[in-house]
Amino acid sequence: MTDKTTFFIRDHQEKGQAYEQAMRNAGWKPADYTQNPTVALFDSDVTKWRIDRINKMPESCLIFLFGHTARPPLWYDFRECHPHPKTTAIFVPSIGHKQVLDRIGVTKPVHIVGWSFCDQREFAPVSKIIRKVTFAPIHANTNGWNAPVNQEINHKIMDRLLEAQKAHSFDITVRYLRSLDSCGLHRISNVKYVLGLPDQSFKEIDTADLVIGTETYAYLAIARGKPTLMMAENVPPRIGNSQDNFDYVKSWDKYRDIMEYPLDSAVGNLWDTMQSACKPREDVSSWRERMIGDPFSPTNFIKIVKQYIDVNANMV
Repeated sequence: MTDKTTFFIRDHQEKGQAYEQAMRNAGWKPADYTQNPTVALFDSDVTKWRIDRINKMPESCLIFLFGHTARPPLWYDFRECHPHPKTTAIFVPSIGHKQVLDRIGVTKPVHIVGWSFCDQREFAPVSKIIRKVTFAPIHANTNGWNAPVNQEINHKIMDRLLEAQKAHSFDITVRYLRSLDSCGLHRISNVKYVLGLPDQSFKEIDTADLVIGTETYAYLAIARGKPTLMMAENVPPRIGNSQDNFDYVKSWDKYRDIMEYPLDSAVGNLWDTMQSACKPREDVSSWRERMIGDPFSPTNFIKIVKQYIDVNANMV
């Protein structure tokens, strides 16, 4: 019997590809949101555009969320943002994401389906001296605005990297998005610059001995098995694409112990921290298990969605 399930997916920067492929492989057919799809997947349910689109979806359509970024959807801890009433469930990669949402107070069902952003590699210790460092500064929003605190952090880390470079002679590659100026940085003669795209590319990760970054890029580096440092982990997560709507999350202390990465490029002697990152560490391994987890399971994802479809059919 032919599976007549149809789906709509609002992909975001190719982060929904694994989900879309799983549905296609299950024999489900893509459909426009106006064609009464069986299920619809969104990367978020809190922005005006997405809320409007979800509001227009038929009542029979099941709404699911997947990751807008590689970190948990912290916008539910931002001002008065809450899951959309029509959202059926939220898919996350690992137990840490579910724990964060639990502590924020999200009551929608949360299902762990595995890491979908890239193929994973085991951690690869660096036995030789560090020769290549990739630095991914905090990038601006699509409208070009970047919070001053982000620019200050980028500038601080760049200065610390240059100081360490003078003493230890390693190559620095800055992989940035949109513009250096919006990152609060400028070109320096002994640094390589790569203008990247928000497409989950890990080329500059795989060619580095060590990566410094935050959010999705740092999560990608850890998943790829690279020694990684994050940036200013003591500063609470923040959200906003303008000075008017910029703010910090409300309850960072409730889940900081789950999300905070143990190696910070803004703290202590940078070279010593870099050296420490290149060796196996139990705290980093535990963080990876908690926040990256196992690879994406298409089988588990489809099984969960089918269960919701069956329940919904019995209620009609």
